[in-house]
Amino acid sequence: MMKSLTNDRIEIDYEEVSPETEEILHYVHNKRKQAMDDFEQQSGIHLLIEGNITAASFDPMNIVAFEEKLLHQTFLQVSINNTEYLIEQPVLAYGHLHKINKLHVVIKNYPTENVNGLVVDGIGEIQGRYWKQGNVFYLHAN
Repeated sequence: MMKSLTNDRIEIDYEEVSPETEEILHYVHNKRKQAMDDFEQQSGIHLLIEGNITAASFDPMNIVAFEEKLLHQTFLQVSINNTEYLIEQPVLAYGHLHKINKLHVVIKNYPTENVNGLVVDGIGEIQGRYWKQGNVFYLHAN
């Protein structure tokens, strides 16, 4: 790409994208989409947590980004309702890198239901309103 100034205007000459570059872009796009699809379709109990969620810590080298989703492949530490939670397994975050509006976690055991929310093995008690549909738990954090 080259820039040249002409009469206080910037003219940019664009180079054509090679077929090889387009092929690489399609390959990366498809790999990222496949990683998201594989996560969302895995067997187990699916827990979807919605609300005002802030990412406190994560491993930037092990994140797969696709559209408005971030697949944290190793861990994600978040703050929900001013409580810190460390999720030490793959977790899909919707929204932005630090400001998250939904988390998707696949767990092995059913969470314990109580009046305040759900108690999830390995994560802790998350307060909020919840409902269950099949093997999917939806929790809206207060």
